[in-house]
Amino acid sequence: MLKFIKSFYTRRQTTLFTSTVVVALTLILARLLGLFKLRVLTGFYAQQELDLFLAAFRLPDFIFEVFVAGSIASCFIPIVNDILNDSSQNKHEAMLFSQSLSVIFLFFWLIFTVVMYFYAETITAILVPGYTQSQIAVVAKMSNSILFFQVPFLLLGNVIAALMQSSRQFLIPGLAPVFYNLGIIFGVVFWAGRYGLNGALYGIILGSFLYFLIVFVGLFWLGFPLQFRLDLKSIRIRAFFKLFWPRFFTSITTQIDATVDLALSTLRGLGSYTSFYLARNLQILPVSLFGIAISQSALPFFTSLYQQGKQKELMDLFIRLVLQIIFVMLPFVVFFIALRIPLVRLFFGGQMFDWDATVTTARVLSVFALSLPFHTIYYVITRVYFAIQDTRTPFVTSLIFTIINTVLSVLFIKIYQLPIWYLALSFTLSITANSAILMFILLKRLDHYNMAAFVSKLAIMGFISLTTMSIVWTAKRLFDGLIFDTTRTLNLFILTFVCVLIGLIVYVYLAWVFLPKILSETIGLLTRLAIIKKGLNRYRKFFYAQKVILTTEDHYDDKILK
Repeated sequence: MLKFIKSFYTRRQTTLFTSTVVVALTLILARLLGLFKLRVLTGFYAQQELDLFLAAFRLPDFIFEVFVAGSIASCFIPIVNDILNDSSQNKHEAMLFSQSLSVIFLFFWLIFTVVMYFYAETITAILVPGYTQSQIAVVAKMSNSILFFQVPFLLLGNVIAALMQSSRQFLIPGLAPVFYNLGIIFGVVFWAGRYGLNGALYGIILGSFLYFLIVFVGLFWLGFPLQFRLDLKSIRIRAFFKLFWPRFFTSITTQIDATVDLALSTLRGLGSYTSFYLARNLQILPVSLFGIAISQSALPFFTSLYQQGKQKELMDLFIRLVLQIIFVMLPFVVFFIALRIPLVRLFFGGQMFDWDATVTTARVLSVFALSLPFHTIYYVITRVYFAIQDTRTPFVTSLIFTIINTVLSVLFIKIYQLPIWYLALSFTLSITANSAILMFILLKRLDHYNMAAFVSKLAIMGFISLTTMSIVWTAKRLFDGLIFDTTRTLNLFILTFVCVLIGLIVYVYLAWVFLPKILSETIGLLTRLAIIKKGLNRYRKFFYAQKVILTTEDHYDDKILK
């Protein structure tokens, strides 16, 4: 048994393609388990209790995302990769750097923990202005506990996971979030009845410890030695913080936006934040799986084409990817709107999740759904800017539209006192405008595509989607109650499955009639995976942060454009 576990830890993903597959599969597993965790929470806690529980995460998440999670991929991993590639004592040097940086992170965490200990209720009152004093006290107490018990485990766990990823071990770091979610689920199922909300809190502590433990074991089996020395003034620490500060301000912008959403949602009454939070988590699932995966895969091709001066080929590839992403995401828009009530009931319809909570969450989800295509292509558009070595434009537009999002949110919720789904509307409007402006600037800069053809294809996709939505909505109205008794979960699942199947058949048929080329390209995605694999393996140095210079002699496989 021990030998099997050791092989599980020491087995490395030697090619980027296998690494990508492992990361994608573990990401899907973690995301689905995360949704199941929310379903368990809605089964054991009323919406009003969940509001307090979810609100307690905001400040710990703010600190963790800004100082740790946001900097791992963009700052920490590149430096560790350089150490592992350049130093003869690479693992000793990598551990020295990692331990030194962890101590710095823990120092900042300790400062925030002490501040929160004395001013928890004052700070929490600012974050949740719509709550009563007793509710603020509950949120502050849980927030302190999460900050003290969860953050250090996740902090150290993320640093160790990054070390493992730099050693081409992606499976264990990918499974760590799975164990984190399992810990929370265990706590809720076995302790909620006895300890109330504290049962979920104990589950968080258990999950955080499991996250840390599963990656900590990997240090020894991968040969990373624990040391009892630090080098807080090393050149690598300075290099890290040189990379860190731009990412820090970007993360600050994102986290402030999320904090404003929390504060405004509390003004709409207890339970509103839960509806917003649940709908956002369901909406982000297809965005993560399609937008992030495709954009990472396409980056090497974008970079190579730009360096070779092939701007027309770059734009052809970019527009083709955008059209395919929109084509794939529009069915999600259709189902999230037409089947919003059944989907919310299936994913979150726990025993304590009442009908009012279901309707409110469904409305928020339907508004979030409108942003899906634009939110997803945003990642691909920004990768093109990275490929042409322009990181300033995406940052500036992101900052501007984050401010616009905040202003609209305050206007809708605070000034006009509109329902909570207007908070989702402000996000939809801002991300749509952000993606449109970035694409407009890019098309003007590279200027190698027929916009009339692009717009006409989008119009046809819109017609196909509206037709599909009307048929799916009609089928749902016809089957619900008349054929299926949806008070039972099994019948609800069958109804949703049948409606989704009908919608997919209609969508694919209409695409076959009006957009046969895009349909064939999308269906042929599996056959093109071999080409993507070839390209990713050739350009793997982009992803492992090694020093590489591509020249105009680098060959580009034109099959990707065929």
